[in-house]
Amino acid sequence: MTVRISEIFYSIQGEGRFIGTPSVFIRTSGCNLRCVWCDTPYTSWTPEGEDWTIKEVLREVRKYSARHIVITGGEPLLAAEIQELAATLKRAGAHITIETAATIFKPVACDLMSLSPKLANSTPWKRQQGKFAQMHEERRLNLEVIQKFIGRKGWSAVSESLFLPLAPGYRVYFGQIGSTVVVLLMVEIRRK
Repeated sequence: MTVRISEIFYSIQGEGRFIGTPSVFIRTSGCNLRCVWCDTPYTSWTPEGEDWTIKEVLREVRKYSARHIVITGGEPLLAAEIQELAATLKRAGAHITIETAATIFKPVACDLMSLSPKLANSTPWKRQQGKFAQMHEERRLNLEVIQKFIGRKGWSAVSESLFLPLAPGYRVYFGQIGSTVVVLLMVEIRRK
């Protein structure tokens, strides 16, 4: 069993619920989207990496003292062995955050599923003559998958600009563009 990994590194979590937390980041390679502003194009536009066995990943993670592990990408839920990787890390005592665009659903062992649905401003209409724009536009926002993660039914009227109502205990993080336009940046779900 192998997982295509772009990099594994130690850093400080820079966003979300655990901002400031020392963490080991496992960055998978491969993505089903092509965000125009992607900050890791080596995992999406031109995927790079090597196949690691789960034992090799575990051995690398153990080199660092951090208990918090962030599995990110690219899109980590594309990895065929993501469930086994996450389960192995959980058995080893890790606190796991998985960062996903929420376009693919897999029941994965984790403590925090950080959903980051992509809005219309992510579509690469002008990049590479729009080669990936239509594919990206068709995949970028999957409300059915988001519903599965949240476990809530009846969201047929949900739009890009507002994801409500949410079940108690769930958090929605909003950000601003300019002074008036509010957009959804991330939905975080804490699993018990």
